[in-house]
Amino acid sequence: MPQQQRMSRLTLDLDRQQHRKLKAWSQQAAENVGLVDVPMAVVLRWLVATLTMEPDDDEYSLLAREIQRAVLEHLRDPEALAQNRS
Repeated sequence: MPQQQRMSRLTLDLDRQQHRKLKAWSQQAAENVGLVDVPMAVVLRWLVATLTMEPDDDEYSLLAREIQRAVLEHLRDPEALAQNRS
């Protein structure tokens, strides 16, 4: 029997508006793909996987590069970064 991958828990505090928007997006995504529900955790896991892709990964794409670029650009803005620290 293959060994199960151990998961790590991450706690993320969102303000109410961010939470509502993510929940609404997840619900809309579920409707778009014909599912009853798309858990927000699934969306966030995919975003983390995309953000942490290396250029030599087979699935690395323009989308991954753009997400990484956008996050780095945001991190270069000290004001925006200070607003998002918990």
